[in-house]
Amino acid sequence: MADIDDLGKNFKDMFGPDANLIRGAQQVTAQMQTLADQMYKLADGTRFLEDRNKDLRDTFGMTINQATALGGILDKNAKSFGVGGEKLREYTKNLKGLIGNFATVNSLINTDYGKQLYKTQQLITNNLKLTGDQANKYIGFVAGTSKGLNEQLLIQGNIAKEIEKQTGMTGVFKDITEDIAGLSEDLQMQYGRIPGSLALAVTKAKALGLNMADLKNTADNLLDIESSIGQELEYQLISGRRLTDQSGKSLTNAYREATLQGDASKQADIMNQILEQEGDTLKNNLFAREQMSTLLGIDEAALSRALQKKSILEQLPGGDSLFDLTGDALTSAVSQMENLSDAEKEAAIKELEDSQDARTTDEKVADVLNLMTTEGISAIIKNPEALQQRIAEGTVGLMKGTAQSLAPSATEGLARAAGTAVTVATNVANISAGVVKLLDPNTYKTLVTQQTPKTYGMADGGVVPAGYPDDSYPAMLTSGETVTPAGGFDQFAAAIVAAINSQTRALTDNKFGGGMNAPYYG
Repeated sequence: MADIDDLGKNFKDMFGPDANLIRGAQQVTAQMQTLADQMYKLADGTRFLEDRNKDLRDTFGMTINQATALGGILDKNAKSFGVGGEKLREYTKNLKGLIGNFATVNSLINTDYGKQLYKTQQLITNNLKLTGDQANKYIGFVAGTSKGLNEQLLIQGNIAKEIEKQTGMTGVFKDITEDIAGLSEDLQMQYGRIPGSLALAVTKAKALGLNMADLKNTADNLLDIESSIGQELEYQLISGRRLTDQSGKSLTNAYREATLQGDASKQADIMNQILEQEGDTLKNNLFAREQMSTLLGIDEAALSRALQKKSILEQLPGGDSLFDLTGDALTSAVSQMENLSDAEKEAAIKELEDSQDARTTDEKVADVLNLMTTEGISAIIKNPEALQQRIAEGTVGLMKGTAQSLAPSATEGLARAAGTAVTVATNVANISAGVVKLLDPNTYKTLVTQQTPKTYGMADGGVVPAGYPDDSYPAMLTSGETVTPAGGFDQFAAAIVAAINSQTRALTDNKFGGGMNAPYYG
């Protein structure tokens, strides 16, 4: 009998009111999640402003409201740049490495210097197709000079034009920008003092197969005067030649002077003169070449490469003309810029941007389309920060209000109803099959035989009389239930199934008690 008692207890535990409450809670929770998801989806389009400015928030550590306000300012300024708000957001994020968190909602793009920062970002990243890091490095270089961004760009533009005019070279402005952006900060600081000098120097050094680091290594070695004088004397002994110009002045000493002046263009000119003057000796005398490499502070491979490049330049139209561009070209470029009015400078910058625009037609069209959408947003939304905040508060308030409106009693009733529905509707077959499997005929007969004395005449079947709501029958009967006659196992199983089906129909007919106060199965 212990097994049958345990079965009955476990049966009530599995399908009783407590179990149904848990099942119902799971069902109601799933429905609540579905409801919450639907509410969130309905509000999806209203989060457009937040989504548009999340990167600004993350980049500068702003609140979403501050980022939305800054995004609105960027959108309003997009027209003056000819690109959309997304591009200005990219430039703003690029500038993070330079300006830190000084991009407040009321500054940056609204200042003259801020506009120049954006214009430079646009020119270098959008028109020249260089990277944001290169743009920042170039801006850092200009910051170490005595000129402003627009002034430096115009000087460089004039120098690039002159180089292209004299030599027939192309893409000079982009090459200069890229080379300057690739220099270390100490080289930028050392050679950025003379306006335009570095722009010429990087072009000349590249023409020789060298770079600014090579020119600086030569400078460092020659400034060790005692050591370099000894190295120069040894070169004279090996080659029989002195390193002087046509007037008899020392070329190495001239290089030292150019270094102290920060004139990188002049350094490149002197390097070119040494290679031109000593070229034949260096090509034909191994020991002289090794000694010159030591004197100039560059490895022999770099020196040999420079000699080869020099030979190629001499054969190209305009090859020698590059080194004819000296201080006069710089002075002309600077004076032309300084004599311009503000309006003329602005027009000159616009002309420079157009002349250096490497974008394809598709890329230009994409920027225009982006601008169109940005202008539409700005025309419709006048105060994005306040609007976004109201929408955010409304969305959160809707979710909170829904949660707070769920009264505990109503929610519990809903859970019990849901649990009862799940138990009855989905487990009828499982319950009846389980009874059949667990109670074989012998067990059933033993149960009936042992309990016959306690059935009070119910061994032949019938209805339990009133007055026994908490009966102690092993079958756990209650008033009004039907007792299956002894010896009828099949009838017993069938009666269980019939009772369950009856309960299911009853619950279905009254819609589980109206949903909120539904009866529970137990």
